[in-house]
Amino acid sequence: MRRTWFACYDGADNPIGKAYTLDDVLRMVRATGLIPLGHRRSFFPARAIPLPVPRQLHRQLDRHCGLLVMVRAYKPC
Repeated sequence: MRRTWFACYDGADNPIGKAYTLDDVLRMVRATGLIPLGHRRSFFPARAIPLPVPRQLHRQLDRHCGLLVMVRAYKPC
């Protein structure tokens, strides 16, 4: 289901669309030698919902259910 949803959202012609859990993302960041300091989610596609989404609700969905994860990290000396 999850793979199907992303393929549908990204388009059937998207050959490398991948989805990772937050744990997977943090594990990949650590594997590069970086130390994560924090993260936040962003970009909830309101257009994927067939009803109008109020701005305040969209902001909450963006923060808690966003598709992108931005990680703040540093490289130890």
